[in-house]
Amino acid sequence: MTAFVFCAAAKTADGWELGALRIGDGHFPLYRRFCFAGPDGESAPALAALRAFCRDAFVLAHGEAEWHDWQASLAAPGPVWADTRELALLVFPTAGKYGLADLAAALLSPSPRRAAGGAWARCRHTLEIFGKISDKALSFDLGLLQSAAALLGTGTAAGELCAFAAREARRLAPDRPIHTEMPFMADEGLFAAQKRTPVAFPPEWTEACFAPNGLLARQMSGFEDREEQRVMARAVTQGLARRENLVVEAGTGTGKSAAYLLPAIWWARGHECRVVVATHTITLQEQLCRKDLPFLAEALPFSFRFLLLKGRGNYCCRQRLSQREPSPDAPREERLAWLCLRVWVRETRSGDLSELPQAEIGAAWKKYSCENPFCDPLHCRENKFCYMLLARRAAENADIIIVNHSLLLSDLKTGYSILPEHEDIIIDEAHNFYSEAVQQLGFALSPETLRRLLELIHGPNRHSVAGYYRRHANDLLALVPEIDWIAFAERASLLPDLCRETEQAGEGLFRLAGALLEHNNALRVLPEKMGTAAFDAFTVETENLINALSRLTAVLTQMEKLLFLDNQQLSELRRLLARHRSEAQGAADGLAGI
Repeated sequence: MTAFVFCAAAKTADGWELGALRIGDGHFPLYRRFCFAGPDGESAPALAALRAFCRDAFVLAHGEAEWHDWQASLAAPGPVWADTRELALLVFPTAGKYGLADLAAALLSPSPRRAAGGAWARCRHTLEIFGKISDKALSFDLGLLQSAAALLGTGTAAGELCAFAAREARRLAPDRPIHTEMPFMADEGLFAAQKRTPVAFPPEWTEACFAPNGLLARQMSGFEDREEQRVMARAVTQGLARRENLVVEAGTGTGKSAAYLLPAIWWARGHECRVVVATHTITLQEQLCRKDLPFLAEALPFSFRFLLLKGRGNYCCRQRLSQREPSPDAPREERLAWLCLRVWVRETRSGDLSELPQAEIGAAWKKYSCENPFCDPLHCRENKFCYMLLARRAAENADIIIVNHSLLLSDLKTGYSILPEHEDIIIDEAHNFYSEAVQQLGFALSPETLRRLLELIHGPNRHSVAGYYRRHANDLLALVPEIDWIAFAERASLLPDLCRETEQAGEGLFRLAGALLEHNNALRVLPEKMGTAAFDAFTVETENLINALSRLTAVLTQMEKLLFLDNQQLSELRRLLARHRSEAQGAADGLAGI
């Protein structure tokens, strides 16, 4: 029989009251109160009594600020405690808030009117929340429970609890298999195209919806008739129907979101096409997707689909998550984040970071997101289950696609390879669009980006071209003898000198640029702005770097062409060569355009 003690602290007029509820000894639950003058006060007798009460038991408490004052005193020497807040984060990764009151309101039914109160109430809620945690944990795969026990450590209460849960799960279902692969919960049927009848309403219908007795007034209590909103809705409708560009300046309170969304929906459904709406801020995106569009979905006499499509850094990469399990000696926050993500992929249908608690997961997210220079969806073994690709596939069936300015410009920059085919774009918060366009579409090269590029070509890490070739040369020679590996090795041997030459040329250009800028933030590259001598010197240094990059690009191109066979063993090396050859060529072309 395993015993559990649930502890909670509450401040009193005389100091602190610490409640402890012991269950699982085969007897009735026992509750004791221990009174302390404070964590640093004269509390040795009460602390000794508390330790005795907690003997041979798992001690659990919720990691609120007041409890942390007692952690060190109780833990050593004496029982080791586990944090139910931490366990809730692992088991309920989308709960949102993890305070005791928040979890009690979210998980307990009926929801308690006040989860935080005296020590007894807090103990009881901690016990009930742990019950919910246990119930869900016992449904996990044994492989996941065993991984959690190993990562959290068998010497810790959290690790021991995971091991205990694995034993309990095995006891309750002796034939239960151990799964190590990640489940996939997204329903691909959601992305299947559905045949729908086009909407047949005249253009005047959209403006009529905003009239005092129109459709929106009948659906919305407190509807306010605004002439500016009707004028804008008419202008947007005409712009779409006449295939004209339109610029609208609308003040606060105009209701511009509805004034462009309703005509956009009318146009998309009437002509079986897509309309892309681009915003600058996340706040506006959330307003559109959580408030405005759901309201219109209920109010309009026809259905439509909308989707918020985000950049690749917002989606979880299943391959990276499966391959990058932290070691047991990694920082605890990193191990907790990985376990939280592994539980989350059992449930998520979108793989979107916004479902997770940012404070706890945000720092680790970059390691497991699709924002990865080596991401190649076409050759990824997880591409059938890639959340990013599924989101893009879902966008193909959407009538309204919400994106941010950056993603819209990235689509333009990559030859329209991100967004599905579309002809109509509405840019909201357009006063921010110019600066974003300059940043996205302009050319930038810094010492750090040049150094990174050269490291990816000839650096010692295993992801560089040279590193991958060194590691797999013997295997490739044996598996694909048709390739002229002697010629390939000859060209690979040129990379160290070419990268060194490019680095030196870059240092010369950046040194001169720094001297010319001095205390200026920017300087236009024109003879009349810089002076003829400085302009000529800058031109020479720029051409030196362009020539070095071009020679490097030429060798990488030759190496890539030698791998002419469509062979799986060659695909990774060919992909690395193509990617970094393209980056080097892009840098040379960007400099040539200055």
